[in-house]
Amino acid sequence: MAIGELTSQMMALKEHGEPDLQMSQATRDAYVREITDYRDRLQTQHDNIKNLADLGSAPPPPNGYLSAHEMKTRLEMNATGLDGIQQMLRTYIAYLDEFKGTVEAAFNRVQSEA
Repeated sequence: MAIGELTSQMMALKEHGEPDLQMSQATRDAYVREITDYRDRLQTQHDNIKNLADLGSAPPPPNGYLSAHEMKTRLEMNATGLDGIQQMLRTYIAYLDEFKGTVEAAFNRVQSEA
């Protein structure tokens, strides 16, 4: 299953899930803290990728090394392109945001029924 589908399922669970997640508030807080810590680490890596664009944006040298310039361009696209690592991290960060919201919503539903 693709991450986009998982994110959509998390959104649906958050909004319409059954009140069946039984945990203490301390457990919920610890769980949410772990999700948040992991999300923050991914966000840091995402933000660091922005710095890759500044790693030598000079045009290819006139005396050769065109293959090196081409390799650099491909590496940049792997990092920041439409299918690059940065976009993948954005997708996972969005999933973790929904996951955290789903845990909190499920806990609140159980609490409101108690």
